[in-house]
Amino acid sequence: MKKLLLLGAGHGHLVVLRSLADKPLYGARITLVTPRPRQIYSGMIPGVLAGHYRRAEAEIDLATLAERAYVELEQGVVERLDAERRTAVLAGGRSLAYDFASLNVGSLVAASLPGAQHALAVKPFDEFISRLRIAERVAVVGAGAAGAEIAMALRHRGALVTLFSDKPALGAPAIKQLRRRKVDFRPGMAVTAIEPGPVVIAGPAR
Repeated sequence: MKKLLLLGAGHGHLVVLRSLADKPLYGARITLVTPRPRQIYSGMIPGVLAGHYRRAEAEIDLATLAERAYVELEQGVVERLDAERRTAVLAGGRSLAYDFASLNVGSLVAASLPGAQHALAVKPFDEFISRLRIAERVAVVGAGAAGAEIAMALRHRGALVTLFSDKPALGAPAIKQLRRRKVDFRPGMAVTAIEPGPVVIAGPAR
């Protein structure tokens, strides 16, 4: 019997689990490795921040989803893969053997910005939601679609929000919505450092 490891419960693996629930894959032992049995759906995070949804309403029950797909759930974090021996080593030292491994673990927020430890990273999402406190003034670094949505959600909660972007990456409709909601959007203003306080440094501006 072939052993298949699904590492991480990103969008791709969620679709796989849903497909397996409809049409099981016989002749294979499938294991999903994920840190938590429940996780927040990324697309609903701005709605949770804005107060439109309760956190529980935005969570995916991975344990139930895996059970319906005839997939074993292994709660843990993979620290490394040994491709030669075909084993995944989990935090704590336990190893899982596999014939095939699929990675869908998502991205990480870069921590190379000087003073990044003074900021709250958006990922992991669960930690972000748990640690976030709606302050009077909030700076959001990065104006992709997610950054813009988070900025508008926090503004909806009453914070004064400044959205920094190293380049004008947003289209006119998104910028219009930011202005309409009175988000202080700073296109082409790259954040170069974060100091204790926290204080955002963007070139000569503080």
